[in-house]
Amino acid sequence: MLSDFILAFMFIRIFYLMRAFFNYTMFMDVYSKKLCRSFNFTANVRFAYKCFLKKSPGKTIFGTIFMSILIGAYLIRIFELPYAYATGVVQICDFFTGIWYMVITLTTVGYGNVYPSTVFGRTMIMVAAFWGTFLISLMIMSVSMVLISKIQSKKRSITCSKLEGLPAPSQLPCATGSRRKGT
Repeated sequence: MLSDFILAFMFIRIFYLMRAFFNYTMFMDVYSKKLCRSFNFTANVRFAYKCFLKKSPGKTIFGTIFMSILIGAYLIRIFELPYAYATGVVQICDFFTGIWYMVITLTTVGYGNVYPSTVFGRTMIMVAAFWGTFLISLMIMSVSMVLISKIQSKKRSITCSKLEGLPAPSQLPCATGSRRKGT
């Protein structure tokens, strides 16, 4: 039991790997850090993730969901496999079942055909359910941002096409300095 917990704790090395990835992106170079300092903001991993989320929200969210599924499936398998060997009740024995269970949990569907039996497994699944709710809301937010930006770009193009037929500002009557009084 303790060795399983230590193995799961050592899995945090994945986060150090992801942190190293974010530290060597274009959002963490010298110019970005200098620009952030000028606005009293810290250029760190969270800043780089937000920049990726702004630049390409679909790829960033699906990458986060994919990594969450893989990490969660591995952890749930670590926590549930010793219980399955000890009792003979095999619920989550292979990695694919762990992936299935994490997809069902992260999307908050929860069929009930597979469930954790250990305390660590249940705790991890509760955290995964809240994390899944956050990821689904983040995905909905990014889709709405994309749709809103498309609507705004259409409005800008319509406004620009209407403005093309108007005279230049220097040709307008109020541009000469004479204003009408008493209107």
